Amino acid sequence: PDTIVYGNRPAGIVTVTSDDPGTPPVGAVTVFLDGQQVAQGRVDADGRFAFELTFAPGGGSYTLSAQFDPDDDRVRPSTDSRALTVTP
Repeated sequence: PDTIVYGNRPAGIVTVTSDDPGTPPVGAVTVFLDGQQVAQGRVDADGRFAFELTFAPGGGSYTLSAQFDPDDDRVRPSTDSRALTVTP
């Protein structure tokens, strides 16, 4: 799990990869904190989307997840998540 200190805003980079190295992923990423949308944007030419929350969550354990929605109908959407712990 990732850990941050209380009072700090979580930030990260979502990286989307393609099974075909010659075809970069194109689409949008939505980031969720415990199921609530906290960021959204398009991946860059390298398949990355950088984000920083606009608030600092309280102390405790959370699930941070990202969903990729491709522009190409031949590509399936994907989701991944990880634990986030905010320490006092």
